[in-house]
Amino acid sequence: ELAVVQVTPQGTVLWNGAPVSEGELEQQLLALKARDEKATVAIRGDARAQYAAVMTVIDLCNKHAVNMGLVTARIGT
Repeated sequence: ELAVVQVTPQGTVLWNGAPVSEGELEQQLLALKARDEKATVAIRGDARAQYAAVMTVIDLCNKHAVNMGLVTARIGT
């Protein structure tokens, strides 16, 4: 299973397109891991997003041993 977490320039975190709080993100990560031990989270941090917001997502993935990858290319390029 693949989930996409996006961090907007304003620092909003989106889980598969829906805004979530840090606590909700953590619950989504736990549920994802429970459904699929090998699930992966693709983290898309907007270039204008604050680094700290992206690091929060990475830290939560590490905390719960959820596979992750950073999306570095723009879609359509």
